[in-house]
Amino acid sequence: MPCRSEGRKVLFRYEDLKADTLGTMRRIYSALEIAVEEGQLAGAGNKHALESMPNDRKGLGTIRRRGISGGWRGDPTPEQAKMVERITAPILGEFYG
Repeated sequence: MPCRSEGRKVLFRYEDLKADTLGTMRRIYSALEIAVEEGQLAGAGNKHALESMPNDRKGLGTIRRRGISGGWRGDPTPEQAKMVERITAPILGEFYG
């Protein structure tokens, strides 16, 4: 399936989201031109923060990661990491190159 580059996109880092959740979410919604109330952003950030979730709902065996910046470095094998880089490099280059 070909990658389509039209439409709004936002590149952000997980570390930025962790450091300033509300500010990063504001930037994302603004860049995507999605109207949202400040209270909705703050509420969503608090509701879905990994820190507020029980441990059995995050981490290995769940749909949510552990929430550790850079934690992905220890998860994939070197071969898997190379595969991800090979696959995502052209996509990122098309959107953000």
